[in-house]
Amino acid sequence: MREYTIEDFEFESISEKSYGHWEQSWKDPAKGMFAVNYCSILTALIQVAGRICRRYASDLFIDWMSINKKLQDKSYNGGKYLFGFREDGVDHAPYVLSRLNSSGFLYSRSVIKEMYMLEIKVEHNEEYPDDIDIYMYLGKARLMEDAGMLDRRAA
Repeated sequence: MREYTIEDFEFESISEKSYGHWEQSWKDPAKGMFAVNYCSILTALIQVAGRICRRYASDLFIDWMSINKKLQDKSYNGGKYLFGFREDGVDHAPYVLSRLNSSGFLYSRSVIKEMYMLEIKVEHNEEYPDDIDIYMYLGKARLMEDAGMLDRRAA
């Protein structure tokens, strides 16, 4: 069985987008943050958790706090994050991937009710180092067709 990574997931659809930029702190030049209004993204995730999770919906905030912390680091270059919603909580990417790699494709079909992916892209302006843009995309996620092919044949 192949080892899945987060790169084996793609958007089924994108439901929310946000845009922002890096803002340097005027009071403390050693600090700053990506100023991006991600309220619509977080609201969508909260609504999915409320609809699906019978317990431990607040697991979502454990993952979100780690993402938010990265948005305070000027050297952050973006990334992909999975949210696997099930009745007993919200699974983050490492947990989803470990279960998928140990139990196969059937795990994602039988346990996870809905899977979402957040992709964050950061674009640096080479001419102006402090001009950094950030783009956030949220949508339903699925395994790419070629990534899940072996498990589909086995099912």
